[in-house]
Amino acid sequence: MEDHAGSWYEDVWRFLIGQEYPRLFNREEKLVFLKKVGPFEIRGSTLYRLGIDEVYRRCLEREEFPKVLKALHSKMGGGHFGIQTTAKKILAAGYWWPTVFRDVAAYVKACDPCQRTGRPTASTRWPLMPIVPLAPFKKWGIDFVGPIALATQWHQHYILVAIDYFTWCLVGKCAMW
Repeated sequence: MEDHAGSWYEDVWRFLIGQEYPRLFNREEKLVFLKKVGPFEIRGSTLYRLGIDEVYRRCLEREEFPKVLKALHSKMGGGHFGIQTTAKKILAAGYWWPTVFRDVAAYVKACDPCQRTGRPTASTRWPLMPIVPLAPFKKWGIDFVGPIALATQWHQHYILVAIDYFTWCLVGKCAMW
């Protein structure tokens, strides 16, 4: 049996392994604890919690919280979204801990780029302007797609995509950047 001493889920783990209640619990506290333990399950050596959406999510240790928060808010998988969206991304990624929403709120409120940018307001939004194509091949939209995990034999990890707004002619070209 692994040692989960000091973990936020130490009591849950002990109960699931050996039906051992935390010390000094009276009868009422044991009933409350039993309800609390209900959605948890041990698979292999990992604790999972069943959510209200019937999806099992891996319970993280305290040391893992910051890594997941950073990855799903600030890094490639992030996008500096708000509190609710970041929390939902964490849950969708299959992770859970008891204070996920509180920790996400604290992280987003302490995120320097988010605080500098803030929410879009009426004064900071630009009006949408339609792109009016006048003739074929006169107005193009260009974008990069990537990095792509499966590179070509020439180690090209990106695709340069161009589209003509009049004919909707689409051109794609592999690139090495």
